[in-house]
Amino acid sequence: NAYLHLLPITDDFSPFAPGEDPEAYVATHVGDVYPPHSPPHAPEWGDKLSDEALTRFCRHGMGAHRVEALEEGGRRVFAVRTNALAALPVRPGYASYGADAYFDESWRVLRIE
Repeated sequence: NAYLHLLPITDDFSPFAPGEDPEAYVATHVGDVYPPHSPPHAPEWGDKLSDEALTRFCRHGMGAHRVEALEEGGRRVFAVRTNALAALPVRPGYASYGADAYFDESWRVLRIE
């Protein structure tokens, strides 16, 4: 976007202090966009870095509109492909966007490419 350079952007990659809650920090900055991390919603998400959270995000969350049904080796698999986003530029210090996630018929994670 031609106007992004006009925004005040600062990056702080320093680690969180012992006992500091990274989830609470992020939640205060992005508000309702971040999944709730306190009851009664916490049991639904559990560990946000788990296979279960990835499945929930891809099947019921922001990835749901990108689900593809495929056949691999005679079995049905589901894919959410976002590797095309890897071509987008990112600021120094950030990883590139995109990955393709593959799931079996029971929505267990098979692989991420």
